Amino acid sequence: MKRLIALALAAAMVLCGCGGIAAGSLGSESVNFYYAVENAEQLSSHEVVQPEERSLAGFNLAQMLNLYFSGPTGDDLISPFPEGTSVLNIREEAEQVTLILSGEYFILSGVDLTLANCCLSKTISEFSGVDQIYVEDDLGQIRLALPPEQYLISDDFDTEIESNYTLYFPSQDRSCLLGEVRSAALSENETQEAYVIRQLMEGPNNGEAQPLIPAGTRLLDVSTQDGFCTVNFSGEFCNNRFDDGLGAFTTIFGIVNSLTALKDVEAVEFLVDGEPRIHYGMVMINEPIHSFSGIIGTPQKYAGSVKVGIYVRPLDSVEMLAIPTRVDSPGSQPQAEAVVETILQYEAPQGFENPVGYGTEVYAASVSGGICYVDLSRKFIPQEDTRENEEAAVLAIVSPLMELDGVTGVILTIEGESTGLQYVDINRTLNENNILSD
Repeated sequence: MKRLIALALAAAMVLCGCGGIAAGSLGSESVNFYYAVENAEQLSSHEVVQPEERSLAGFNLAQMLNLYFSGPTGDDLISPFPEGTSVLNIREEAEQVTLILSGEYFILSGVDLTLANCCLSKTISEFSGVDQIYVEDDLGQIRLALPPEQYLISDDFDTEIESNYTLYFPSQDRSCLLGEVRSAALSENETQEAYVIRQLMEGPNNGEAQPLIPAGTRLLDVSTQDGFCTVNFSGEFCNNRFDDGLGAFTTIFGIVNSLTALKDVEAVEFLVDGEPRIHYGMVMINEPIHSFSGIIGTPQKYAGSVKVGIYVRPLDSVEMLAIPTRVDSPGSQPQAEAVVETILQYEAPQGFENPVGYGTEVYAASVSGGICYVDLSRKFIPQEDTRENEEAAVLAIVSPLMELDGVTGVILTIEGESTGLQYVDINRTLNENNILSD
């Protein structure tokens, strides 16, 4: 049997809430940051995780973790954590630390997840002296125990290895994806891809989630070559699909995010009854689809944050889809300004586009007397200036701002002027009902 590098992990999933205030006691003057060794699959097992010493005089746990997640300084080490992984909150109790991590962490599965857990737990344990370490997602639906003393790095030639797999299912309103971690030791007759699809078809264990794959759908085939996983479903996958909005969107990206969490899968191709399709609801599936983390996890409101729908548009359609998104406004930044900046910087998922012109800058955004005043640069004017493009761009700015508490309308200017658009009259107070043409 092919030589495997295995990390034995005691992990548990329970439902629990999250909260508390990020705090932390001061750590030692120096501590080892544990990272994965580059090309670890070519090394013996005891070499796959190595320490990098850092000087951290006066750091608390939150400060240490911010530095740790920024990655190693040495060329021979790599971070085992997905780009964008961050700590949202920390709960420190007597002899116990719980980290609430961003959704990127829970994209990991299998040996990759176990390796990340190992590095994280060893680093925290050495810094704080605590051995009871847990990680949770921001909804409290996933909770993993990371006891450092139970990690054993060993070579395994003949035994089956139990790995962790992260699966994604829609929330009750199908507005986002919730992660579930499942453990399994696969037989030689079942691939990881087939196992993941089979588990997705069986449905969630979490009562807060809904089925992902339409009823009656059968898996006809699944295989991976050169990083592309091809999934062939029966016709029920299309015939019984969920609604054309977020329902279809979460179905596609629930499958894609679950499969691309596997080490050898970079993107997913979809076939239906052996044939390619162009659309699945509003989602274009005529080419391999890569993961999209922006739909993972309920965008709960925290202090200084707000939940709004960020509008995107299919590349071949004038329809709009609002993706629920949490917007943080650090420090004294006004929420309206943070929302507009998020809209301007938003990277749409594959097959969609941000209807607001690339390079648009926000000069001002504030709320007074229930009216939100927004001034944008001239790049807001669509390059291809059609009625549909103008309406989409204005709606993408106005609609999320209307979700802010107390906002009853939006006054939009372009470099201080109420002119510049040919089809949408911005010389008035705007709302969602008076933007689209009659």
